[in-house]
Amino acid sequence: MKGIRKMDEMELQITLRASRAAWFFLVLALVVWSVWEAFHGGDTTLPAFLLGVQAMIFCLVQWIGRARVGDDRVKREFVLWVILTVALVAFSLLLVLGG
Repeated sequence: MKGIRKMDEMELQITLRASRAAWFFLVLALVVWSVWEAFHGGDTTLPAFLLGVQAMIFCLVQWIGRARVGDDRVKREFVLWVILTVALVAFSLLLVLGG
């Protein structure tokens, strides 16, 4: 039984384009859904949460990949994102608990 073989450059480019198109569609659908819910329901809902989580996962996977190849900017960007995330969570808690 054969194992999974490594993709050649053409297969890799096709897969990358397909992934990029699917990701773009998903982000666009979540943005439209979030805006629709904000105007009609007035609340931030599941699509906004999913959009935020997918952005964080995307950034995290990119940072891990860049850290593995030795990019020095990853440490500075990581510290900035941690500070922004803590500030956002604190602000969200203040809104939920105060309102």
